[in-house]
Amino acid sequence: MTVRGARFAVALLVGVGVAVPVPVASAAPVPLIGTQWRFEASGFARTAPVKYSGAPAFFSIKGAGGGGNDGCNVFGMTTAVRGESVTFSGMVSTMRACIRPGASAQFRAAFAGERTVRITGDRLRVSDGARGYWDFVAAAQSKR
Repeated sequence: MTVRGARFAVALLVGVGVAVPVPVASAAPVPLIGTQWRFEASGFARTAPVKYSGAPAFFSIKGAGGGGNDGCNVFGMTTAVRGESVTFSGMVSTMRACIRPGASAQFRAAFAGERTVRITGDRLRVSDGARGYWDFVAAAQSKR
């Protein structure tokens, strides 16, 4: 049951036979800035996501910058957050030789230009419109 934007469950008082609305707590979405986002999957418009199975890869945004690890190399970039739009630019990275596959190619595509971001609970989708998307899950909170 919903009343003016609030969510409620109905509780039945035993012995009285009265249904009473009881507020239900809903989880607030995880903040984009200050959260470490672990890479989970990527895909193209109207396709099921392909699960990422390489070395652990993640990123976070702190202020006007961001960065992380693509599963092999550490990287940094400039970020400009405006609502559900983020512009990623100036990506720089170490250039280690990697034995295990990482997410470097996916991250170069995900963090190149203006992207739409959508957070649902602890999940983040970065999208470049009708072409591609990259899915992340909140790994841990970091200090801002």
